[in-house]
Amino acid sequence: MYMKARTMVVGAAAALTAFVAPVLAQDDPDIQMEGERTLEFVPKDVVGIVHQIEIPDWSSAQIERIGSMLVGSWKSNDAIGQRDDTGESVHVWMHIAKTHIEGLDDVLYLEAHRDDAGDRPYRQSFLQIFNTTGGFGLRTLEPMRMETGLDPFAGFWAIPNQFPLYNVDQVLATTNIVLTDNGSMFQGKTPHRYPTALFGAVEMESEIRFDGTRLAVADRGFGPEGEKVWGPDRDTWIGFSRDTYPLHVEQSETGLTILTYPSELGVAPVDGQAVRFAYDGWLFDSGRLFSSSDRDGTLPEIAWPLKPNTMNWAWEEVIAGARLGMVKRFISPHERAYRLRGMPALGVPPKARIVFHMECVAVEDPKPAQPETAQGSTG
Repeated sequence: MYMKARTMVVGAAAALTAFVAPVLAQDDPDIQMEGERTLEFVPKDVVGIVHQIEIPDWSSAQIERIGSMLVGSWKSNDAIGQRDDTGESVHVWMHIAKTHIEGLDDVLYLEAHRDDAGDRPYRQSFLQIFNTTGGFGLRTLEPMRMETGLDPFAGFWAIPNQFPLYNVDQVLATTNIVLTDNGSMFQGKTPHRYPTALFGAVEMESEIRFDGTRLAVADRGFGPEGEKVWGPDRDTWIGFSRDTYPLHVEQSETGLTILTYPSELGVAPVDGQAVRFAYDGWLFDSGRLFSSSDRDGTLPEIAWPLKPNTMNWAWEEVIAGARLGMVKRFISPHERAYRLRGMPALGVPPKARIVFHMECVAVEDPKPAQPETAQGSTG
């Protein structure tokens, strides 16, 4: 058996419902019921509709200049100490992409993650470039619409036109940074400290400077007596340089959008073996987590090779080339997931667009069949 290092709890097979679910929906007009049999007349190669939003142009040439300096992928110049129990230092990535919030101009999406955890960002937020008296500013916007924040949309910096459409009433402005134009560089800081609860701090401040090829930030947290509890020292910055992050984006012919993250790949399953996946599934429109291997306490075993029509079509398509360690996130239109009926047992409504995150954590030989227990007689 080959297994990726990770804590696993294998429990009830009920979690298979999340993706090893009937691909047929009984109220689908293209399906005819005949007694106990279901007759499927919809071709399996049905194509789903890809959700896309329109991203407007920058509102002015000067704001476009600022935005173009920020948009892109940035890697820290040095390994950064992590505020966790490990005490290790790793490189950090920041990705900034232009997107849209209805009722607001010049909106960006920001995502930050460790170099070894591109699929699990520790920071996701929206930014807005805005006009101030005699200049410009950068505002942080936090989402209020989604039950799980922006968790379902990790990696969407690479596909910003596929974000769900937020409006101005669904985000909350939290910090403002007033920018100063020094000719070839913009620089700014928060005008005062802001309340926070991060890592034991009660207030924080932020600074940023950027010139299109370099970007530097300095976030500092302070305790109740004004003492610094985290962040770089005064006049010390964390520097980033533009770089290319190896996230592969695929738009399948069937309407799936598939993000494949860099990961250490192991063996591929062979016939007769089984694979296990850790997974999370969210409703695209509400962000609600409807199924999760961590929450459900199970990593379903899937026999290899896959048998047709034993899983929803999106999963069949995405895991066809499974290898140990493979990490993917994908958006499925309803035509490739739970179709017109949805999955009421999981709270999936009709015609639901789905976001799935999955990781192949085990490739193993099937468990031997358990011998039948002899039934005693009373004769």
